[in-house]
Amino acid sequence: MTYRFAPGLLAGTVLIGVLLPPGAAAQTVETGIRIVLADRLPGIDAANGGFWSVIHAGSLSRKWTVRSTADLAAIPPGNYDLYWIADADHIDAPLLMAEDVVVAAGAITELRIQTGIVLERADWVPPLDPAAGLVTAVTAENRAPANWTTGAAMVLPADRYGLYWDVDVDDDLPPVWIGTYDVEAPFGGIGLELRADPAITVVRAVDGGPAGAAGMRAGDVILAVDGTDVTRMALSDTVDLIRGPSGTPVVLSVQREGNAAPIEVTIRRSIVEPQNIARVDAGIRLVVDPAMPPLGPGGWWGVAFGGEDPAEPAAIARDADTILLVGHTTYDVYWTADGNAEPVLVAAGVEADTGILEVRVAPPAAPTPPTAAPPKPRPPG
Repeated sequence: MTYRFAPGLLAGTVLIGVLLPPGAAAQTVETGIRIVLADRLPGIDAANGGFWSVIHAGSLSRKWTVRSTADLAAIPPGNYDLYWIADADHIDAPLLMAEDVVVAAGAITELRIQTGIVLERADWVPPLDPAAGLVTAVTAENRAPANWTTGAAMVLPADRYGLYWDVDVDDDLPPVWIGTYDVEAPFGGIGLELRADPAITVVRAVDGGPAGAAGMRAGDVILAVDGTDVTRMALSDTVDLIRGPSGTPVVLSVQREGNAAPIEVTIRRSIVEPQNIARVDAGIRLVVDPAMPPLGPGGWWGVAFGGEDPAEPAAIARDADTILLVGHTTYDVYWTADGNAEPVLVAAGVEADTGILEVRVAPPAAPTPPTAAPPKPRPPG
């Protein structure tokens, strides 16, 4: 199992701590820590070695380890770091989720875990086999696996990650890069998902967020923020204008389909828990000319990142009828009927985006024979 920029699992030391005695969660705990997990995120998989653990801040001494997300950790007053590992059988380096957490005498400190990635899979994408498939998040900075899932979401601290989709870790197909995503922590905002299309357009309003309550809709085009024209502004700069301290108002000038004139929408900012959604929805389908040689033993078609070496393809398929799952970027498409033959470039600069892109594949056109030159005129004699 290899990654575009993560050739192996991060070597690490599992935090093995002191388990709570049976029935500890039901006992009266006066001083300790309780985890409060966002509904959209998965809990600990204790059956596969998952746990959350707290240690004295800045050290690896004295650990309190809990095998269930809902359980309390009865620990003495002090400052602690929180580590999280969903499944020790697959990822051996616990995630640092919170630092320098203060636990006071006679109090239960609640730690809210709100960050992670939620996967939204298009209907045509086959689900992962829970026994053999994985989605792995790889940190962009140190190129190491951080967490994984067979389900629809994973817990991750705020950072930038590459996501890799592996239908079957035991086959010989490479994991497919499906995108690079920024996982954000909660912030002061209004709860809008935006895209530059090229205008600043609303993709959707987050359920329960201030923007949805104020009536913002998918397809609304934002023209100005608090009077500042954003029609020529980068998406990131527009987002910076919209965000601000919780409780403060922001006024959006919006062009809505069916309205002749822009409307103004005033929204009061609040703490927004970002959804951090990764959409698995880009694919390539071949339309193959019957004259193409069929895929024989060892044959494949697939893609390499635009301009990169086809000897290290980003994704391959053994069947010409397969819809190939890819990430949202530019690819070169290759075909080889025989695994011993060099891959042949059949389409260059293919831009994969949301949905299924069809690529036509045909044998190279036969060279046109040169046209016979007309006879040279003879000089009069």
